[in-house]
Amino acid sequence: KTKEYFGRRIIRTLGKLGNDKSRLYTKYTTDILLTIDDEKDSSNPEKTSKVSYIYNSETRNYTRVEDNTWYDSFSNYRAFYYILYANSTRYKLKPKGTRWQCVAPFMPGEAVQPLREEAFAALWNQAPEDVIRILSHSNCLRVSDFALFVFQNNAAFKELITENDIIAFIKNNSAKTQQLGFDLAKEKYTVDTAPTLLIVALLLSKIEEARAFAQQCVDKQPDKFANDSELISTILLSTNLSSHTWLEGFLLKNKAQVDTLKKVLNDIFAAIESNQFVLKENYISSLSKVLETCFKEALSKIDPEIIFSL
Repeated sequence: KTKEYFGRRIIRTLGKLGNDKSRLYTKYTTDILLTIDDEKDSSNPEKTSKVSYIYNSETRNYTRVEDNTWYDSFSNYRAFYYILYANSTRYKLKPKGTRWQCVAPFMPGEAVQPLREEAFAALWNQAPEDVIRILSHSNCLRVSDFALFVFQNNAAFKELITENDIIAFIKNNSAKTQQLGFDLAKEKYTVDTAPTLLIVALLLSKIEEARAFAQQCVDKQPDKFANDSELISTILLSTNLSSHTWLEGFLLKNKAQVDTLKKVLNDIFAAIESNQFVLKENYISSLSKVLETCFKEALSKIDPEIIFSL
């Protein structure tokens, strides 16, 4: 009951802020949406059935009638549904209901055309910073899709995008947000002007075209990037094995200084020693191949005891 009370109170508070056209509405709702995590909070759709029997006086028989109600993922999160679907024709919350339910004929998993279904859409149209923050940090695909659609419906938002925003988009879990980040990168930069941090993010992207673009950037200044220990370390410490393969070929064509490679090795050893990530067999194999091929001279200058201790 306490949880139900607070849930209703949150929605009442948000409704008041929205009706008052308060700037705090999108700020508070952004904070709420960013707490939702697909891995931790998602639930499977659920169906409940209510069976009744209707008597037919003419046939003197009973007809079985089954009334099905579908609940989509996250249906227990009332504030979540209120924020995203208050104006939806797909979902509703019955008076005194505790869960948002699907409105027939819609069923969970059905493809739908993107629509502005959220509460107080006009306020979101005036909140580019909050929309950009969601796109940068959301761990929920529904939330990311919502923010993306608002962004796409407000062309002026694009003018506020920074390099850091683009990098955050590219690193986001949502494939659509990643693609948005790459599209913005191509609009804002050429292979000659892309900054290093963006290039690194693109090199580690899951989008093949993005990696190809970044590789073209690197090929424009091979001597610089062949001796950029931070770039090399970041790639080798990532689990993007295709980037390992590219880096191996790049370093074979563009010889790095031994001191650069020693810095990279120190970064790798420090990361392994501090248990920053789980060493999986395919990662170890990929990393070992690059080190064996491109770091022979640098490895020869590392204290063997350091290597053996790992």
